[in-house]
Amino acid sequence: MLSCAIQSIRYGPRVVLENLSFTLRKGGFLLVTGDNASGKTTLLSFVAGVLAGDTQVRIDGRCDFPAGWSDSNIAFLSQNPEANLVGSDVRSEIFLHGGQRLARIEQTLNVLRFPAVLLGRKVKDLSGGQQQLLAIVSALVRDSALCVLDEPTAMLDAQNTGLVVDAVSRLLDVGTTVIVSSHNASFWQDIPGRRLHLTRLGTHSLAPAPEPNLGLSPDPMKGNGSAHRLDVRRLWYAYRRQQPTIRNLSCCVSGGDILHVSGRNGCGKTTLAKLLAGVLRPSEGRIRLDGMRIQEIRGYRPHFCGLTLQNPNSQILFPTVSKELAYCASLPSPDKEFDPHVYASDTCLRLGISDQADPRSLSFAQRKLISSLSYLNMPVLHILDEPAASLSDPLSDHLLRFIKIRQKLGLITVVISHGSDLLRSIRTKEVSLDP
Repeated sequence: MLSCAIQSIRYGPRVVLENLSFTLRKGGFLLVTGDNASGKTTLLSFVAGVLAGDTQVRIDGRCDFPAGWSDSNIAFLSQNPEANLVGSDVRSEIFLHGGQRLARIEQTLNVLRFPAVLLGRKVKDLSGGQQQLLAIVSALVRDSALCVLDEPTAMLDAQNTGLVVDAVSRLLDVGTTVIVSSHNASFWQDIPGRRLHLTRLGTHSLAPAPEPNLGLSPDPMKGNGSAHRLDVRRLWYAYRRQQPTIRNLSCCVSGGDILHVSGRNGCGKTTLAKLLAGVLRPSEGRIRLDGMRIQEIRGYRPHFCGLTLQNPNSQILFPTVSKELAYCASLPSPDKEFDPHVYASDTCLRLGISDQADPRSLSFAQRKLISSLSYLNMPVLHILDEPAASLSDPLSDHLLRFIKIRQKLGLITVVISHGSDLLRSIRTKEVSLDP
């Protein structure tokens, strides 16, 4: 029987978890839900022993495991895929965790329908969703007594999500104890077990994100006096010869439009984001923004184009939230009636985040939102790659508010995601990269 009893867990003066306890039989299942920053990751990290050596955390509590369990019996999956992967290529990553358990490796790959073509790839060449799927494979092949999975399906499409849920069911069938955190309890509703819902201490409900009402004109021409335009023509891109990732894509987006790019894991969504931002050069075709070829732009131009990546840790630059938000906010805004500094302060207040907090001390989801809002100068084109992954409804509402402000300013926003739930209240242009 796994037994957990927590009096309190603190990050400095801030109490994250308090007066929490539960027990879980060997081979049992526990689903942990709750809003962002409610302590889900902290709880799972505590159970897995990840917090044990962190000198910045004060822990008053203990977790007792069944006889014979040790750290080697625990597989922990962080919600940041890159933090779970240490190998340079996919095959070595799997064998690093699976060792000589060839039958278990084969079974796990089959259950998750892991594409054989990925086995020869470098980890850095995988999409965010593919990296998460690889991290799940690496966790499950360890043959651990306890699997602790933090938001394992946040970056996965519907089909891969179903495969992961099925894999967890199979683990339970063979007596593995599993603890999962998730924002979407419906994914796991068919798995019997315990449920634990966490709430933010001292903040039972976040202030709602109101509809943007900043005195902005709804006229999409307002901003620089002319309509912006993103023009993509016959776009091709291939990482390897004869294996194009983007195939003959054409689309046109005008100022005030929101382009929603969807598709399964590995279909090229992140590749398209990097192409649109000029990070990658097309194999064929062209991309023009306001008449200028994206790939010919030299230097860093945050007033022209912004790219928010899936992993917020790749984009956190400054020691406080206020400095993180103020960096681009200091650049000229397309509308004198929009004050980015006021907007940033108001957002932090509504989210219950101190503007002097270290962004790295925030939850993964809060960091994702801050990295999206860091382009408060409102560049002509802003590409957001899976911005709502791991976000609960309150944070998603604030992200949607930000997107609507960009729409009112007549700017171009590209949102890359598996589903359109975030944008369900907005009319969008749709591009699917699925074959």
